[in-house]
Amino acid sequence: MPLMLMQRDATVCIVTAQRAIFAQFTYSADISSWPPANSELILPQMVRTGGGVIEVGINASLDGLLVGVVDC
Repeated sequence: MPLMLMQRDATVCIVTAQRAIFAQFTYSADISSWPPANSELILPQMVRTGGGVIEVGINASLDGLLVGVVDC
């Protein structure tokens, strides 16, 4: 996905799983895309109003429910 977006002249930032820096990138992004990772990693306050989120996968929570990375 990053390569396809860059071919369309998008600015792409790839961020590692260090939650301390997530908020500064997710809040300023027009679109965020998240692959499977820890469930409910991205919280509502980490996405600005009008920002879009593309979730790519799901996980099973400890109580057996299917949840995504984004909890918005």
